[in-house]
Amino acid sequence: MYSIRQEELFSFRELMAMSPGHKYSKILEALDITPLLRAVQKITFRGRPTDLNYAAMIYSLLIGRLENMDHVKHIIARINSSEEFRYWCQFRGSDRVPSEASYSRLCKALAESGVLEAVQLQLVKQAMAEGFIGNEALAIDSTHIVSWKNKPDDPKPASDPALFEMNSEVPAKKMENPKKKYSRGRPSKAEAAKRKAEREAYEASLPLFERKTEEHLKCSYEELRDVIPTGPTRSAKNGSDGRLFYWHGFKMHPIVETSSQYIMVKYTTSAHVSDMKMAIPLMKKLEHHFPNYKAKYALMDAAYDGLAIYQQIRNWGALPLIDFNEHSRTLPEGRNEDFTPICKEGHAYRYDSYDASRDTTKFTSPKECATCPFAPEGSCNKVVKIKITQDLRRYTAPARGSQKYKELYSKRTAVERVFSHLKGSFNLERPRCSASRVAFYVDLSVLCYTLCKLAIDRMNKELMQAAA
Repeated sequence: MYSIRQEELFSFRELMAMSPGHKYSKILEALDITPLLRAVQKITFRGRPTDLNYAAMIYSLLIGRLENMDHVKHIIARINSSEEFRYWCQFRGSDRVPSEASYSRLCKALAESGVLEAVQLQLVKQAMAEGFIGNEALAIDSTHIVSWKNKPDDPKPASDPALFEMNSEVPAKKMENPKKKYSRGRPSKAEAAKRKAEREAYEASLPLFERKTEEHLKCSYEELRDVIPTGPTRSAKNGSDGRLFYWHGFKMHPIVETSSQYIMVKYTTSAHVSDMKMAIPLMKKLEHHFPNYKAKYALMDAAYDGLAIYQQIRNWGALPLIDFNEHSRTLPEGRNEDFTPICKEGHAYRYDSYDASRDTTKFTSPKECATCPFAPEGSCNKVVKIKITQDLRRYTAPARGSQKYKELYSKRTAVERVFSHLKGSFNLERPRCSASRVAFYVDLSVLCYTLCKLAIDRMNKELMQAAA
């Protein structure tokens, strides 16, 4: 028997070059890897020389997110078994396969430097310069991130929020809430003054992040950034089926541009942090990183219905469209459930327009006025104007319940689609890592998502130019 080996017609590199355009090359070409390499490379030439290909390791982490690889060991096994995977990660033939410890040190250096978020913000600015990001509306919401496991040797329970407070100005001991010792009944004037002083002293002793949302308006971005809790805690929320859902872990709070679905800015916080507490820090972060960017509307659900949030959005230069959180069933006189003026017959006026110079909304008489018995008397106004500053929560532009309001508010679902992409395609449903690395892997998933968005937008632009 003769063993005849057929001669190769093409080399491996030629086969890779002739293969259809791979998604990795299109996705990673927008990434400027220089800041990432500066964060992980040695500062001096002293000591043992490094023989690791850090650029290829970073590319393999990104491609691992795109391929839904849960652990670093899966990436290492793929590098060992697939020559094509090594090629797309840009490992050279002489490079040794990195160990799990090498990847751990790489992730630690990237996490401590915060360079992933800086690169992601730079990509957003690049997309903005290329005209892919609009300025019609922004959507804000939050999503839960379940922690993989808890540390058994924590000095305090993982659900204690005080364990993760990072405010250096917090007093050594927080005062006890004085409302717990108040007796029932109407107090006297002297007792009421005493209680007021006790409540003011108690609120002054609270950490900055636990104080009322109104006090966050006068704080800077840096002050709020340094006091946000970031450790794993326990929380609960209503699920899509109406049942109460409990989880232990974190929350992600992003601002998403609705037309392009780019993530402008985001925060990763503890699970117990309420959505209302994060609205003002998010807006201040957006204003800090994108001082020249302005949007017309800010869309949020009823969890963000707070007066301070309306004020922050209007100070930024946008109009808030937030679902009204009904605290009382009593309606103002002459208004319906959408706070729209009604006539004597109970018919709602029609929203007409918004006057930005006077900050007023204009309503015209309803259609039923043609057959109204009070029409000859002229007791109903044909035009009603309402100044929005009378009550920022009740009166919006466009008016609640109008067709324009419904069309704009329907764009808020863009942030839900972003959550679906991140959890379904970029491993954000349940990060398989320790609690200290969750924020890093959230940044990695968001960076991969932004790279994919930018690559798709550029390809669509090229196709449109070729068709034209």
